[in-house]
Amino acid sequence: MRRQPAATTDARPPAERLEAMVREKNDERRERMLGRIRAEIRGPSELIPWMRGARELADRLITSDDTFYYLAGLFLDSAFDGVVYVDEELVRLSQAIDDIERAHGLREDESFVLQDAPDEWTALNTQWDARMDAILADMLKGAGQTDVAALHQRDRAEFERRAEKGYADFWRDDFEDE
Repeated sequence: MRRQPAATTDARPPAERLEAMVREKNDERRERMLGRIRAEIRGPSELIPWMRGARELADRLITSDDTFYYLAGLFLDSAFDGVVYVDEELVRLSQAIDDIERAHGLREDESFVLQDAPDEWTALNTQWDARMDAILADMLKGAGQTDVAALHQRDRAEFERRAEKGYADFWRDDFEDE
């Protein structure tokens, strides 16, 4: 398991920290900066200023719109981690899914492959995914990103395509070489 970066004492506003991170030439340092930022996003309320900062960089043409989608996805994942274990519906569904897995002899670190899962498990997993999608949309809307929420709900493949392109922009990778 990777060690988390040390907490930061950087008091600059999110947009300034993001801009410094984006302009950082050293990839290892950029990765540490990103890790520290993500560690600060523990729920929906911490998501808001970081989403606004990332949007500001795209609006100022410091990053591409696709990089905004990449950062939005990362920040959303970080915020969701703070909700997944406290949302009553997700907790209930997770427990029911776990119970079915244990009843079928799966260990705690194992899960079904979707195609091989029993119907009851598949139904619960579909409900869990729908609840997760609703929470993610609410968090995006709460952060003032209704356009991102709409794309995330309407066309997840396009959202992921843009985020992947943003990953390449951010890390200066060229996927076509792979």
